Amino acid sequence: MGVSADLKVCTTNVTGGPGGLHYIGRVSVRAAVCLILCVAVTGCSRRHFVNVTPDYKKASPAQAGAQAPGDSLETFMAKVRKLSEEARPDRPASPTVEGNNPALAAAVAAATFAPSPATCRLAAEEYRRAEIFDKAFQYLGKAAALNPQDAATYDALARLWRDSGLAHLALGDAHRAAYFAPLSPVVHNTLGTIFQALGRRDLARAEYQRALQLEPTAAYALNNLCYGWVLENNPRKAIAACENALKLQPDLAAAHNNLGLAHAINGDMGCQGGICSPRQSRRALQHGYRVPGTAPIRRRRRCLRIGAGRASVTRRGRRPRAPGASGCRADTERRIMSTRLAELAHPAVDPTAALHPHAPISVHDTGLSGDLIMQLLLKQLHRSADCTGLELGRRLGLEFSVIEPLLENMRRLHHCEIAGGGMLGGPSYRYRITDAGRRQAQLLLEHTQYSGFAPVPLSQYRGYMESYRRTVNRKITPEGVRRAVSHLVLTDKVLHQIGPAVASGQSMFVYGPPGNGKTVIAQAIHNLLPGEIAIPHALEVEGQIVRLFDPINHEPITVKAHDDLTSGIARIDQRWVRCRRPNVMVGGELALSSLDLAFSPLTGLCNAPIQLMANGGVLVIDDFGRQHCSPTDLLNRWIVPLESRIDFLTLQSGQKFEVPFMVLIVFATNIHPSKLVDEAFLRRIQYKILAESPTRPGFKQIFEKVCRDNDLEYDDAVVEHLLTNFYEPRGIKMRGCQPRDVIARAMSLAAYMGYPHELTNELLETACASYFVDDGADSMADQ
Repeated sequence: MGVSADLKVCTTNVTGGPGGLHYIGRVSVRAAVCLILCVAVTGCSRRHFVNVTPDYKKASPAQAGAQAPGDSLETFMAKVRKLSEEARPDRPASPTVEGNNPALAAAVAAATFAPSPATCRLAAEEYRRAEIFDKAFQYLGKAAALNPQDAATYDALARLWRDSGLAHLALGDAHRAAYFAPLSPVVHNTLGTIFQALGRRDLARAEYQRALQLEPTAAYALNNLCYGWVLENNPRKAIAACENALKLQPDLAAAHNNLGLAHAINGDMGCQGGICSPRQSRRALQHGYRVPGTAPIRRRRRCLRIGAGRASVTRRGRRPRAPGASGCRADTERRIMSTRLAELAHPAVDPTAALHPHAPISVHDTGLSGDLIMQLLLKQLHRSADCTGLELGRRLGLEFSVIEPLLENMRRLHHCEIAGGGMLGGPSYRYRITDAGRRQAQLLLEHTQYSGFAPVPLSQYRGYMESYRRTVNRKITPEGVRRAVSHLVLTDKVLHQIGPAVASGQSMFVYGPPGNGKTVIAQAIHNLLPGEIAIPHALEVEGQIVRLFDPINHEPITVKAHDDLTSGIARIDQRWVRCRRPNVMVGGELALSSLDLAFSPLTGLCNAPIQLMANGGVLVIDDFGRQHCSPTDLLNRWIVPLESRIDFLTLQSGQKFEVPFMVLIVFATNIHPSKLVDEAFLRRIQYKILAESPTRPGFKQIFEKVCRDNDLEYDDAVVEHLLTNFYEPRGIKMRGCQPRDVIARAMSLAAYMGYPHELTNELLETACASYFVDDGADSMADQ
């Protein structure tokens, strides 16, 4: 027996309608509480009042036996449910992805009621097809937890990372799959597609060949090998691989398409409507889109999967839910590539862009020691709050596959710990520094304060600059020179001196009277240098870090954000910055110390000298001869680099090392070169360009150009009056800068006086009177 209560439910309508007080009976307090909770949870809006009169006396056996049969707890709860159903408004059922997809619902039910790696993988595959990547990752995580040594689960994870546009994160799971199933051709094929997406085509071919050794009839591996040869621009081997794949599986749509690509780069192309599409690609469409239960191609936009092991068709247009995924999950290995055909038929003109280093995928590929990278990770954690694995990799310019084993090592050393994370595994974990790690970081910061992007080893920098020297285009044409200096008015004699000097890559003197545009000419030479260059954030030399990238002297190239998989471009090394070729300019402040490494005892860093910053570009020495050091000392420093193209720098420890010297040095001066250096130095600076003073027609041409730039009407009579009545009587020599300066002063005077926006004789003479120095001023002052 328990505590009982008299329970009455008021069914009076809230709006004042008819109702009554219904006596349910004498029930336990527990049942009354159940009723109250039920009404509260169901949100009753029409019958709303519950009256409970508790009776704290225990019911006697006689009273219990006299209780009506209808007052049992089951009857009471049935009445409660009926009342709540009547009070609940009708609501349409909310549609769900699982409800609209029977296959997905069945897979989820199997994974829920009979959890196993196989059922969880099936549910993940169905979610992947529905483009719900977070759920797919969740079920694959459950599969890995059920069997941590299941190679099929890790292979599915690797493919999911790859299809989400994050191939660099797939590498770890692909290697785990290969470790647990070394004799699986499917696993090696997946690893090959990931290597191919990362730009490591040699490693990708090795994995495809390994898959073929394990399964000689693997048409999917032959197809991927074919596409690898297409990317290597080797149509003969690509055609052979695709034809072998089609012999094994004639209806493999991806092989038909890749065979079409191979024929395209071999020159066998047909174009319709401006879009190149070979016959094999049309056959690929025929095979790829004949999927049972799908709508015709004219009614649905589709993406054809080309190189991921089998052909499939997926919808386009739905936004993927995984971070970094593209709008359509088909990458270059998964689409009919009419645009790719055009790129193969018309390759990029600039070969220097293809030299940008690919992102390393292991510690060995970085060329750095694991200890140095761990030091940088520890400093990053010391200077910031919790960071995810992806964020740490981004700050160091490295892929997560590089830092993942190092973070695990730091955890074993108790230098960091995992503070939390998401369901996507290591990349989403939040790492936090420990007290032991903070003490270690403070010791490291006493040695050097550097904690930015991981440096580039000196050997890799040398290799890149050597490749750049062989690849860069030095072809200079007269038309190109005229375009580069189109903003200047120069004679053909000067133009034909600039072109050969730049084409040779040798240093040059630009000299002449002041005001004739020597500095502007030197800067315009930079416009003649084609292509781009990659500049490391920092170099690593014998354990010392040399900061190289300088945002003041280097101009980064803004690259449109893209998915590296869908663009067909391998991921580039973020330790390097894509820049325009450098244009470094120094003047009278230049000292000999600026030509060597500048070590800072406070930060423990070395800053690169100016000639190293200008590597691959132009270094302009303006006002040569007016520096703190003598011209002879300055040129003595560069005698060896100018001839051997190798410069030698010295570390703080006294150790010397060599760096490439690929700099076009331009000495701009208004002093005759023979008065600055002797004949031996002039021989090493082979090109001398004289910036002549303009002739009378040339002066008028400059004047007309400046008027046009300032929205002024040019009047030849006004300029002739100025030359005849002001320049000639005073013996003033014409200079190239005078029209710009005189017109600027004239317009300032007109604005001040409220004159019209036009040039007059009086206005120009007044402007010239304040611009030129009167030679008779000293004699007047003496009187």
